[in-house]
Amino acid sequence: MLTSAAIQNATEASLAGFENGNYQIDAVARARRLELAAIKTTEAFEENTYAAWPTYMVILPTIMPDPVIKGAGETDLGRPTRAGAFSVAAPDHPGRWIVPSGAQFETIKVLLPEQLISALAVEAFGEQAENARLIDVHGDTDGTAVAYLRAIGDELMRGGGLSSLYLESAAQALALHLLRNHSTLTEPIAPARRALSQKRLASAIDFIEANLDQNLSLEQIAAAAHLSSFHFLRCFRDETGQTPHAYVTTRRVQRCRELLETSELPLSEIAYRCGFANQAHMTTVFKRAAGVPPGQYRREKTG
Repeated sequence: MLTSAAIQNATEASLAGFENGNYQIDAVARARRLELAAIKTTEAFEENTYAAWPTYMVILPTIMPDPVIKGAGETDLGRPTRAGAFSVAAPDHPGRWIVPSGAQFETIKVLLPEQLISALAVEAFGEQAENARLIDVHGDTDGTAVAYLRAIGDELMRGGGLSSLYLESAAQALALHLLRNHSTLTEPIAPARRALSQKRLASAIDFIEANLDQNLSLEQIAAAAHLSSFHFLRCFRDETGQTPHAYVTTRRVQRCRELLETSELPLSEIAYRCGFANQAHMTTVFKRAAGVPPGQYRREKTG
């Protein structure tokens, strides 16, 4: 299991640091089953010394004046960091930001507890990776890591109910990518493989169907298949060609089509029964899949 009281306590301590600091928190989400957190903040200061956090902190500035210096300790000011370049601050590593006077910038921060990274390393690569740690990163332009961070930020700011399944999947993929490319692992380690039997796949799909109206989490679906969330995510994609989040979204759109064609339920009720955060969320997702909004689709199909 990837959860523990220690992991939860580390995440809570990091969140408390933001709540008590010089930050305007624009959005925050917790993937509680993984005990990680994602935060979008707006900050304005000339110099900020940040304390040593009890978790890894992955930071992506999205709006930032040039240049900004990020460094560790009292004397090492590091190198310039710009918007679109991410950084990783390891646990217990303090540092400083220096920005132009009066400047304001926005960042996406993902907090990854050290115990979570260790547990994921063992799940992904076996016991030989149990001591793997993420390394400090300053202003890296790794496109894959930046894409995961932007996806998490977009979900944070989407409004309405956040998708636990999406956040958990994206954060886990980010953590695994960082382990492979920005960690103390010096040699490629073949991932530990575990098959997803048809019986386990059927159990997961049955669980999804029975709970499609709920805000499903990755760990809930994985538990139905009696697998860890890491192994389930990879095996499900191998078997179906889709991530669990993409599969669930497809099924929600399909159920929405069925209800639009066969019922007179209001659109808001259909959104609820299909597991969308609200009617606006349903309209956005449905139009992307069907090419027309739900109301127009119903009129075209039912006359």
